[in-house]
Amino acid sequence: MNENASLQEIVELKLVEDASLADYQIDATNNNGIITLTGEVPSEKLSEAAETLIRGLAGVVTVMNEIVVNKNATKVKQSRPPLAMMPK
Repeated sequence: MNENASLQEIVELKLVEDASLADYQIDATNNNGIITLTGEVPSEKLSEAAETLIRGLAGVVTVMNEIVVNKNATKVKQSRPPLAMMPK
């Protein structure tokens, strides 16, 4: 597993483990420590929470927050399972 994939997994796991963010579809991509967050949440507070959560991780150089704030954002039907539990 390369260094980028490892950081990618950590970022995605943190997003689904956070109780306030787990119900929303937030995706993250990693390009050499530059993490881009995309998705949709119902408040600026949640968007900022996702950015702050990821910004503090080791290996993250910067966070590009492209999360759309939409007060009508809907929760995903089920929280995504942690990557550690997903088949490889």
